[in-house]
Amino acid sequence: MKFLRFWFPVISYSAMIFYVSGLSNLDIGFGISYFDKFLHVGEYAILGFLFARALKGTRKTISFPEVMGITLLFISIFGIADEWHQMLVPGRDASSADVLSDGVGGMLGSFLYLTIRKRIKPWHK
Repeated sequence: MKFLRFWFPVISYSAMIFYVSGLSNLDIGFGISYFDKFLHVGEYAILGFLFARALKGTRKTISFPEVMGITLLFISIFGIADEWHQMLVPGRDASSADVLSDGVGGMLGSFLYLTIRKRIKPWHK
């Protein structure tokens, strides 16, 4: 039960990202240059937050640097896989800048969770 409470949100949100990445000709830039990079940061900040929460919720003794490192590894691998997936979708392309934005977002989300986790103590039980 504990596994589902902490990891189901990570799995569900990751699946949603993968699904949206598979949509053809998705234009969400609103004509603003590099707007999609901000969306990547926000999208992966949520994923980083959820991933850090899952790590801390299932491994109580894991340290701050370990959570940050494991989250960065996960976000990097997932971001690269997501960009590779987009290369296979008509009307979509891959970008190393997107992977970088994913990593920044993941780190921000993880850091945010680790910084405020004492205020959201009910999530840890």
